[in-house]
Amino acid sequence: MLGVYTLICIVGYVASGVGEGSKYVSMYMDFIEKAIGERPYPGTLNIVVHPAFRRYIERLLMSKPFRVIPPPSEGLCEAYVWRAKLLGDIVYVVRPRKTVHPPSVLEILSKHFLRGRHRLRDGDAVELCIEI
Repeated sequence: MLGVYTLICIVGYVASGVGEGSKYVSMYMDFIEKAIGERPYPGTLNIVVHPAFRRYIERLLMSKPFRVIPPPSEGLCEAYVWRAKLLGDIVYVVRPRKTVHPPSVLEILSKHFLRGRHRLRDGDAVELCIEI
């Protein structure tokens, strides 16, 4: 059965993160793979949402996620995942319940190393379409 969803398309800019994405993706790897059906690249691509699109992020964060990833061990938190499309690739917006990032920063999971695959650099503008 096909699900009914709304597509939110936002523009944002590639940005470097705090350098912990690979650590957390590795810790949650088995749970992520089970939730999305594929093994993600062990890291995230950070997108800073353009100010004109930030009102959509509140809507995203209030929507029902595509999947919920349980914490792999005590002391960690669950993470929420929404399916999306970026530069023709199916990707996933991941949002841990506890995060150092403000709502304007989205972390993207993919089976691909997106920076290398699309030659992305900090500051590059991208469109991200998210299913909610």
